[in-house]
Amino acid sequence: PHNPPPTRPAAVRPPGSFRRALPATLLAGVVVVFLVAFLVVPVVLAVGGGFVHEGRLSAYWFQRVFSNRILMGELGNGMLMACGTTVCCLALAVPMAALQCRARFRGQSAFAMLVLVPMILPPFVGALAMRRIFGQFGVLNMILDRIGILDFATSLPPDWLGSGLPGVIFLQTLHLFPILYLNATAALANVDPAYLQAARNLGAGRLRTFAAVTLPLMRPGLFAGGTLVFIWAFTDIGTPLVMGYDRVTPVTIFKELARNDFSGRTYTLVLILLAVSVLLYVLGKFVLGRTVDAETSKASVVEEVPRLGAWGTAGAWLLFGTVIGLAVLPHLGVAVMAVSDRWVNTILPGDYTLRHLGHVFQSRDTYQSIYNSLRYAGLATAVDLALGGSIVWLALRTRVRGRQA
Repeated sequence: PHNPPPTRPAAVRPPGSFRRALPATLLAGVVVVFLVAFLVVPVVLAVGGGFVHEGRLSAYWFQRVFSNRILMGELGNGMLMACGTTVCCLALAVPMAALQCRARFRGQSAFAMLVLVPMILPPFVGALAMRRIFGQFGVLNMILDRIGILDFATSLPPDWLGSGLPGVIFLQTLHLFPILYLNATAALANVDPAYLQAARNLGAGRLRTFAAVTLPLMRPGLFAGGTLVFIWAFTDIGTPLVMGYDRVTPVTIFKELARNDFSGRTYTLVLILLAVSVLLYVLGKFVLGRTVDAETSKASVVEEVPRLGAWGTAGAWLLFGTVIGLAVLPHLGVAVMAVSDRWVNTILPGDYTLRHLGHVFQSRDTYQSIYNSLRYAGLATAVDLALGGSIVWLALRTRVRGRQA
C-alpha cells in the first residue's frame, strides 16, 4: 500500500522525426510570411485609413458614411444584386447538376463541356453584345418588328435585357452559374446512394427524397459555390458600369480611385465592403456550411442511374440548350461585332471588315495589353498552384501547429 504509483514513461520522439518535420515547418513559415506580406498588410493599410481623421484616430468617417443615405442605399443595392445572382445561379445549377448526375440521356457529355463555356468571357464584356441583342433597339426587337409583332412607329419597343439591377443580375447569372454547377455536381457525386434508396423504401417520393436527404447532404458543396458567386457578384465593377447601374458600393470606390480623389471615406467603404462579405460568409457557413455526418461515409452500394426516355431527353435538352444558348450569345455577339463595319438599325451588320482585328495585332498598345494579360494570368496561376498546393499539403499531410488556421 505504500508503493508509489507507476509513472508514465516520457514520450520518445522517433529517430529522424525532427528532420522530417523541419521541411514542413520551413514551408509553413514561408506561407505565413507570404500571406502576411501580400494579404494581411495590404488589407490593414487599406482599411486603416478609415480610422484616421486630421492625423488622429477617429470614427469620423464611419459616422459620415453610415449617416449618408445614398451610400447606405448603394450598399443595400450591392447586397440585393449579389443575393439575386446567387439565387438565380442556384435555380439553374441544381436542376442541371441533378440531371447530369442522376440520369443518362443522349448528348450528356457534350452538354457537360458546353456548360463551362460562359466562364471564358467576363460578364462586362458580354454586356456590350447582350445590349446589342436584347436592348430597346436591339436585334430581337428588330426581328419582332420585321415579322409584325412590334411596330416601332406606334409604340416604344421594350428593353428585354432590363435596365439597371435586373439586367446586371441576368448577365452575372449567365456568367457565374457554372461555378455553382461544378460544386453541385461534385456534391451530388459524393452522396451515398444507400441513403436515397432507404428513403425511397420508406415511401418517400423523388421530390421529398431530394428535399429531405439529397439537398442537406449537398449543402456544404452548395455553400462553397454560393460563397464564390456571392462575393464575385457583390464586388463586381465592370458589369454595373457597362449596364449603367452605378448605384453600388464597388463602383463608387472605383470612381473615387479613378479620379484620384479618395479620402478616409473611400477606405471606410472598402472596410464596410470587406466586413459585409466576411460577415455574410460566416453566417452562411454557420447555416449552410455545416457538415452532415452521413456525408463522410463511403458509398456502400452502386447507384443505378436511369436512362431518360424521349420526353425526358427532350426536357433535358430544352433546359441545357436554353441556358447554354443564352450564355453563349454574348460570345457570338462579340464575335459578330468584331467583324462588323456598320451595324445601325439592322438585324445583322450591313458591312463586314477585318480591319478591327488587324488593328489589334498591329497597334503596339493593344498587342502589349494582350501580352501583359497572358503574362499576369500565367504568373498568377503558377503562384496560386504553389501556394494552394502548399497550404493543402500542410493542412492534410503534416502536424504543423496552427495548420488549420
